[in-house]
Amino acid sequence: VTSSWEVVAHEGGHALHHELKPHIVRVPNEVHGFGTWGESFGDQVAMWTSLTDLNRVRELLSHTGGDLKKTSPLTAMGEVLATLSGEGTGIRDAYQDKKISTTDAEIHERSEVLTGAAYNVLQGIYRGLLADPAMQRQHGARLPLWAMTQAGDIMGKFMVRAADYTPETQVTLEDVGKACLSVDREYFGGAYHDLWARELET
Repeated sequence: VTSSWEVVAHEGGHALHHELKPHIVRVPNEVHGFGTWGESFGDQVAMWTSLTDLNRVRELLSHTGGDLKKTSPLTAMGEVLATLSGEGTGIRDAYQDKKISTTDAEIHERSEVLTGAAYNVLQGIYRGLLADPAMQRQHGARLPLWAMTQAGDIMGKFMVRAADYTPETQVTLEDVGKACLSVDREYFGGAYHDLWARELET
């Protein structure tokens, strides 16, 4: 279900990531560092920006019936470089339960761990918004559409603002996880701490 839109968004995500962290020192064959984060960052750019398009959100909700626990147009990712270079796979899916211990040490493969964790956090945020009585009263039948776009906006803030809380020259996935907790504390008052902590522990 991936399309050229996701491919372009992913590659554009790399450009944004490098602008956010211009002083990064790349480490050859890095497994847990900037390159791995970068592949997840590109996938997340494609995911969260797609949720700013109401037509895409409607398509997603129609495709899933509101059940995000399945592969969908949101979770399927495609990218050019991995396919052309033969490094990893150009096709990935955010809906999975991969862990560092169960993934290959290649950056495209390993990035799925962080992407899957972020997707699970999105699901938790979305469910929380749907269950909020105040939001139910305010948005009525349009609540799923609003909740999905709102959850995407929140995840976009996590994705971009994490760069503010990570080291400037060398980064590990642990640094990225800690940065997400810092973003949650500073921007959301710790509202999503438990969601992130659960994902980062597994």
